[in-house]
Amino acid sequence: MINAVCCGEGAAGGLARLDRDVLRFAPDLVIICYWDGDMEALRQIVKKIRATGRADVLLRISNPVVIPNMPGVKLPMEINKEWPGMSTGEVAQKVVALAEELGVPVVDHYLAWLAADTEHHGPPVSNPNKLWMLMSDATHPGPLGHLLSYRQLAPYFGLPEKLPWEL
Repeated sequence: MINAVCCGEGAAGGLARLDRDVLRFAPDLVIICYWDGDMEALRQIVKKIRATGRADVLLRISNPVVIPNMPGVKLPMEINKEWPGMSTGEVAQKVVALAEELGVPVVDHYLAWLAADTEHHGPPVSNPNKLWMLMSDATHPGPLGHLLSYRQLAPYFGLPEKLPWEL
């Protein structure tokens, strides 16, 4: 497994690096997750990978990100709402539509995380304490978030959703 991610980069940057950082390794599978909404660059990434005839493609939609309530810190956006431009529902819907258009499987972590435990606590965006339990910071999953992400990815690889020590 090779992790070719560049933190903070959008799909256009990934497209620019695709040959050097991904395709030269002749992968069997490429998992792609960008939340910047650049569907044309994402489309080109998938097409370029498929043109090699070697790799399968799996799209992922990132987990939601909530603006934290930090006492004494003035933020230019409303707290406890989704972070503008990051994993918004609109971007998630666009990625799902693109996946359907291209016939590519997609794992929608965004929707799954919003649905997690809504029965008891409401969606994480309206109850950020629920989301914080899955996060290591305002953007990135922590151990529980990675476990939830694994459980959502496992069926695509024929793996059990629970790890051996959880049984």
